[in-house]
Amino acid sequence: MHELPQHMLLHLPESCASLNDAQLVRWGRGFTPLINIMRHDQEGPHASAVMHMDCTGCGHLFGDEYTMARRVLEGLQRDFDCTTRAVLADTAAVAEMVLAVASNNAFDEGLLCLDAGNQAAIIDTLPLRGLVRSPAVLQRLHEVGFEEVADALAAVQKDPKNFVSRYGTDFVQHVRCVLGEHAQRRPLDCPGPPKCSVLQVFDGPLRCTQTIALAVNALLSQLMDMLRSTLHGVEVLQVRLERPRQDDLVHTVRFTSPTRNVRHVRSVLAPKLERMDPGEDGAESVRLIAVEHVGMGHLQHV
Repeated sequence: MHELPQHMLLHLPESCASLNDAQLVRWGRGFTPLINIMRHDQEGPHASAVMHMDCTGCGHLFGDEYTMARRVLEGLQRDFDCTTRAVLADTAAVAEMVLAVASNNAFDEGLLCLDAGNQAAIIDTLPLRGLVRSPAVLQRLHEVGFEEVADALAAVQKDPKNFVSRYGTDFVQHVRCVLGEHAQRRPLDCPGPPKCSVLQVFDGPLRCTQTIALAVNALLSQLMDMLRSTLHGVEVLQVRLERPRQDDLVHTVRFTSPTRNVRHVRSVLAPKLERMDPGEDGAESVRLIAVEHVGMGHLQHV
C-alpha cells in the first residue's frame, strides 16, 4: 500500500463567502491544529481562496489521511452546506497546482489523492497553465508546442541549462520542485496573495500579553514558511488583535529590506508586542499579515 500524503488543500467556493477565517479555523481544529486560509486576489486559475490543512500526526486519529479528508468534506457539507473539492498531496505547492486546474472528472466525490502510484500520471496530463504562473513564459512555451505539464517536465529533465537560459532559473527550480528534486521551491514569477496572512483563534477572549506574544511567535514561523515557499520576503508586516467589542488593535512594522528571517522579525516585534494591551475585553484572535512582500531569489537563514 502506498504511503498517503500529508497535505490537503480545499477550494473555498462562493457558498463559503459568509464564513470568516476565524470560523473556518475554529471548525477545522476538529481535524488538525495546522490550518492556513489563503485568499488570492489575483486573476487566473490560482485566484480562488483555499484552505490548507496539514494532516501530519493527525490522519491516524481518523484511520488514515484519506478517511480524514473524506470527513472534512462531509463536515463542510453537513455544517455549512458547502460542497467543494480537495486534493491530498505530498506538498502544498503540488496540491495547489492540481486543485487549480485538474478536471472535475479526476475527482472521486470531490477528493483527489495523489500518492506514489498515481501522482506522476495525474500531474503529467495537467494543462501547462497549472505549472507556469508567468503569462509571458506560458505564451512562449505554447509557441514552441508545449501544452501539458509533462512536456515541460520532460524538456527540463533533458536539457535544464537550455531552459534556464530561455525561461529563467526560477521557472526551472519550480519544475524541479514538482519533480521532487528541490522540495518547497517556488518561482519568483509565482506571486503570493497580495496580503499573505495567518490566524490564531483563542478559545476565549485573552488578556495576557505574554500568551498573545507566544501565539504571535508561533504564527510568525508559519508566515515565514509561506513566504519562503514562494521565495518572497516581507517588507511591511501587520499584527492585528481582533477584539469582540472594540476596534481591532493594529500595529504595523516596515522593514528596511525584505526579510523572511524569523529571528530578525521576532526581535523587532518583541518590544512592540509588550505594549499591545488588548484591554479588559481581551482579544478573540490574532492575525499576522504580510501586507507587502516581494521576491527574494536567494536563500535566507532562519
